[in-house]
Amino acid sequence: MRLLVIGFAVVLALAPPLGELEAQSAAGSITEAEIREHIYYLASDELRGRDTGSEGYELAARYAAAQLLADGVLPVIPDQNGELGYLQPLAMSKRTFGPGNAAQLSAGGGSSSLDFGTDYFVISNSTREREEISGSLVFVGYGIEDSARGWNDLEGLDLSGSIPIAMFGLPGEDITAAFAGENPGNPWAFFQGRIAALEARGAVGVVVVLDPGTMRNWDRLVPYFAGDQLTVGGGAPRSQFPEAKIPVVFLGAQLLSELFAGQGFDPISLEGTYSTFALEGAQLSVVIQIGQEALSVPNVVGMVEGSDPALKDEYVVVGAHLDHVGVRDGEIYNGADDNASGSVGVLEVAEAIAQAPPRRSVIFVLYTGEERGILGSRHFVENPPVPLEGIVANVNIEMIGRWSHRPPETIFAILGTDDDGALRDALTRVNEAGFGYDLEAPERFLGGSDHMAFQAVGIPNITIAGSPPSGTHEDYHGPGDEADKIEIPAMRKATALIYELTLELANRGGR
Repeated sequence: MRLLVIGFAVVLALAPPLGELEAQSAAGSITEAEIREHIYYLASDELRGRDTGSEGYELAARYAAAQLLADGVLPVIPDQNGELGYLQPLAMSKRTFGPGNAAQLSAGGGSSSLDFGTDYFVISNSTREREEISGSLVFVGYGIEDSARGWNDLEGLDLSGSIPIAMFGLPGEDITAAFAGENPGNPWAFFQGRIAALEARGAVGVVVVLDPGTMRNWDRLVPYFAGDQLTVGGGAPRSQFPEAKIPVVFLGAQLLSELFAGQGFDPISLEGTYSTFALEGAQLSVVIQIGQEALSVPNVVGMVEGSDPALKDEYVVVGAHLDHVGVRDGEIYNGADDNASGSVGVLEVAEAIAQAPPRRSVIFVLYTGEERGILGSRHFVENPPVPLEGIVANVNIEMIGRWSHRPPETIFAILGTDDDGALRDALTRVNEAGFGYDLEAPERFLGGSDHMAFQAVGIPNITIAGSPPSGTHEDYHGPGDEADKIEIPAMRKATALIYELTLELANRGGR
């Protein structure tokens, strides 16, 4: 009997502490079967691409909330009656370009109707339902008037009642040494300053000539800018020109090439002799019709309370965006990798954390509106359910479902604010302890996802992502991003790493 007792004591001495055993058991809840079930629902045709504000997104949000409830994750968002739930509503305004949008271009003795969303799109900060502009076309080059540099694109031009055509960017050395392609540190470096100057001279609108690199992505730009636009709080949507009081019109390369044929200078290729001039007989008329609709669209938020009385008022936030881009031209963009995969990662980590809570509390968020300008994560940071100063770290999950386009066994991380290196060290320790990935974590900060909202307020943040620097797969933002292409075993491994990283930050890491 004594030998039996001694043997049992030795086993206990060699066994991991109870908390570690619980965590090991919790990690086992991250399974391929559950990942497959979640991903096939969130990326199903039934949800029609989970576009922000759509019925499909609402179904996805309620599904995620039900999963958090079932897994024992606590609700933290009070409703109007003070009762706690999982949905954090964002009051949004949806602006829709209606069927009345039209444009007519007259040039060279002929006239043609332009197709909105194909030939052109418009950025307008007006809150009016209908707006009309019409004017003669005047090429103003870069639209810069700078006496200190001896440069004046507007000299001798009559812009009253006109629609100037202005080039984006700044003149390069092939045109002038006055700017030499550098940011000159004056108002002309910002295009909205040029728009204001053109308006002051009587312009009723502006046509923008995009640079060649951006123009090559015209087919991607048009659906984004010609589609529904969302803003939080009912104001005008965040645009590239937030202070523009006159409409800004973008024309495609083919139209511009035809318009400038024989003019002596091509603003797209920069071929010919640079000069500014009125396009004789050229006229543009644009009708802008915008409908407005009030929406309430939720983030999904839940929390696992920390086990340490001294640390439970500090928080690690684990999040991913739940939305995608919806339906385009009749095709459903299901966004299995972008970002149903990240959303499933959050749900699986939440389930595991709830089974064995770490010392700090962990908040789980599925954001809306990332594809619309990181609307949900900005709202969360501006309206946190806990004191913002208590959030010690943010873990963001972005596209962890596709791996064949990357170097094998490589995982990519974006590190934001990490002054003491705690995030990099935590990820390195976790990876070396049980995963063995080749870790790519560049020193420079990269944006493009919800971690930017945390970066803006100085919260340490780390993103486990599936794109740069190796490049993304061919189905990115395409209709081919389907659930049957998700590499489930690889995704389970990445999710397990994110779980261990979250434990590391919630038990020892943070700021």
